[in-house]
Amino acid sequence: LLASVQHFAGALSRVADASFGTWLRVYGWSLWIQLIQVCALLCISHAMDVSAAWPGLFMAQGTGSLAILVGMFLPGGLGTFELAFVASLTGAGGVDLTAAGMMLVAIRMVHLLGFACAGLFFAAWAKVFLSDDVRAAVVNESQLESP
Repeated sequence: LLASVQHFAGALSRVADASFGTWLRVYGWSLWIQLIQVCALLCISHAMDVSAAWPGLFMAQGTGSLAILVGMFLPGGLGTFELAFVASLTGAGGVDLTAAGMMLVAIRMVHLLGFACAGLFFAAWAKVFLSDDVRAAVVNESQLESP
């Protein structure tokens, strides 16, 4: 456990040394993920025939994402995403409580689908990049570079 904590601390200390281009790529991917989430919310509201105000959709996604960060420090998250999401939709979005709750269930289903796809893509990546052929090529190349 101590070795894992030290490895994690070392990785965090190296983050500060990342180049500006790396930070831009991270920011770009972040924006892309948030845009996909907002588009999913638009599709959900259209599929449910709920007319939600644009500011409410953006606010629901933004406050939900921020609430997840707070929820990491609470046991089980304690529904921080759900509370922020529904409050933003019913307040700024102008959606009634029942429709906001149904939209919450739908966006959580989208989140689960995203996790499942990420798991499948990671499994495929690991199968290709951790195959015996690739491992042998990496070992052979590193042995050639050693003096």
